[in-house]
Amino acid sequence: MSTDNNTKTDSPFNMWWVVSGIGAVLVVVALILVLVFGRGGGSDDAAPAQTSSASVAPAPSSSAENSAAATSCDLDDSNQDIPVAGPEADWQAQGYLLVPISSEFGPTALPDSEWGCFAHSPTGALFAAANVIAGAGGPDYETFMPDAAVDNSALEAWIAGEDPAAHTQSAGQVAQFSGFQMVSVEDDAVVVNLALTQGEVSASVNVSLVWNSDLGTWNVDMATSDFDFEPIDLQGFTPWGASSGS
Repeated sequence: MSTDNNTKTDSPFNMWWVVSGIGAVLVVVALILVLVFGRGGGSDDAAPAQTSSASVAPAPSSSAENSAAATSCDLDDSNQDIPVAGPEADWQAQGYLLVPISSEFGPTALPDSEWGCFAHSPTGALFAAANVIAGAGGPDYETFMPDAAVDNSALEAWIAGEDPAAHTQSAGQVAQFSGFQMVSVEDDAVVVNLALTQGEVSASVNVSLVWNSDLGTWNVDMATSDFDFEPIDLQGFTPWGASSGS
């Protein structure tokens, strides 16, 4: 199963959605929904402590320790089932966004990298997709994305087109992961749609991942991903999020 994806350069972290309502006269109501990260301003509430999207530990100093640390990428890939229910996860706060982590599927530390290791399996790719969206939307996206993504012109264009002011959070304006669709699954390439929800409004992003055999982890390919949020009906998604108990 495969899909064709159109790459867009608009920032997905500064979104305006329009919702129509009908009364005596047609009224168009502008609903401002900041998905994943609120824009600018800030909040009187103190944000939770930021954590690295990949929970990366400091790189060991000796070559022997580096070699030992690299084996942390050898996560169990025996389970190649395509997930049809939300996999169990610990939901870790990164700012106001809750992000899934797992000792079985990742991330584990990848030496000298802002990114992490994820299992070479469909479920490992799902965890990688959620973590890359979290890192791409955070304030350190310019250093995070070169580690998490395939090195190509699409990555460079995406970074150049982002507005740092859009990569901030405000309390009460952060959508949370709420579901997923496994769009296409191959041994070394997985495409995932991730749903995020704030209040009664949901939207999705498309994440295309390829396996990096040199590092032993998944990387996002910005040339075939679509980080523009699209309004969706959650009925077509498998529930998965901190609020769903998965």
